[in-house]
Amino acid sequence: MAKKHFIESTTTTVIDKEGNEVITDEKKLHSVILDDTDKFYMVYFNMLRTFYQIKYLKDVMLLFKLCEMANFNTGVVSLSANDRNDLCSFLNVLNSNLSTGLRRLRSLGLIFGEKGRYTINESVFWKGDKEMRKQLLKDRGIDFVIRFSSIKIPSKEIPVIEY
Repeated sequence: MAKKHFIESTTTTVIDKEGNEVITDEKKLHSVILDDTDKFYMVYFNMLRTFYQIKYLKDVMLLFKLCEMANFNTGVVSLSANDRNDLCSFLNVLNSNLSTGLRRLRSLGLIFGEKGRYTINESVFWKGDKEMRKQLLKDRGIDFVIRFSSIKIPSKEIPVIEY
């Protein structure tokens, strides 16, 4: 990902009491370069119920490593054979154990996909712009609309729910 560069400038002007003459005019420029933003990801705590169901520490480590590897604004992780070997070395597990860990994370709904192409569940973990996440959630979501109305019966009013 490209580096982000933020510049903040402050200007201070002091004028004498009669308002005729500028005594000082000072400008400050503050610059910040955000580097290594690819290793950053957000965690949405209100959606962490499934995270607490993870039983194995290696699965937690695997999930965090996948979050680091996820593409910005998509959450997609493509695992090549070399990536799998690197993950196995990092986790100190066999390739079959890595597959089992991926399967457990999928069964909990923390990741989606299979055969080397996975997507981190954006409702729990996200690396990217908040607006892009909102759009993805909206696109993948289901709109469920309930309309309330009532039917009048001479003695009673009964609510009706339409789907």
